[in-house]
Amino acid sequence: MVELRKADDAAAGDLWPAGIGPAVPAAAEQRGYVLSGRLAHGR
Repeated sequence: MVELRKADDAAAGDLWPAGIGPAVPAAAEQRGYVLSGRLAHGR
């Protein structure tokens, strides 16, 4: 779990200089979960 957190922090560090805040990837991830749930349930 610690290694995943370090990788996540490192990836996030690459996004901030590009002007992408932490909420943007989090929102995209949430939309991905919603979409995969819809596809799994045939909606």
